[in-house]
Amino acid sequence: MRKAIVLIMCFLCLTGCSKKDNNVENNLDSHSQDTEFKLKKIDEEKDFVVVNENQRILVNNEEYVLNTLQINLNSEEVANVNLEIKTFVNNSIKKFVLNGNELQQGNIINYDYYVSQDYISIIQRYHLYYDGLIGEEKDNVYVVSLHTGKVVNSLELLSNYNLDEDAFYKLLEEKIDSEDKLFTLLNIKNHGYSLYVNNENKLCVIYREITDDSNIKKELSLT
Repeated sequence: MRKAIVLIMCFLCLTGCSKKDNNVENNLDSHSQDTEFKLKKIDEEKDFVVVNENQRILVNNEEYVLNTLQINLNSEEVANVNLEIKTFVNNSIKKFVLNGNELQQGNIINYDYYVSQDYISIIQRYHLYYDGLIGEEKDNVYVVSLHTGKVVNSLELLSNYNLDEDAFYKLLEEKIDSEDKLFTLLNIKNHGYSLYVNNENKLCVIYREITDDSNIKKELSLT
């Protein structure tokens, strides 16, 4: 009897020590065990998001490093996202107008990315540069589920946060900082919005506040 108790205690100790320290990795693995689908990194030695240097040029006499991002997950939809990001960068390079190594005209591209327990969000920000002038900033936004490896659209994200579009606009009205909230809401409905998830797993929105005199991009956390 004493021998059986010792064996049970040893088994409990061993299973307790097998828990991973990284919450995101642990969340990914535990979900995978419950389904036939098992999501893996392409390269286990690298982070979920890998930054690859593409080209160095001069912009306004300062060095600018053009990068390409790669989501390090082995899924078909992620592969398509990675291809879209890379293709956008390559097409922008083809359209560069250079004087030597200095940019005269072309897209300036930068990134923000977030990794939470449930999602990877990539924001590919770009604006047209023309002989010292900077155009309106635009965004390509991608949100990928760390559980399924699938791209999550805005309506799916809202649903995952227990919101429909009516509830979303009501929440926006409470959150936005504007002198005319109804006008800002109408702007958002007319010109659209993008959703992403930050590192704290909070749902965030990108929208534009447009008037006759200005076009201002804003971002805020909804949850």
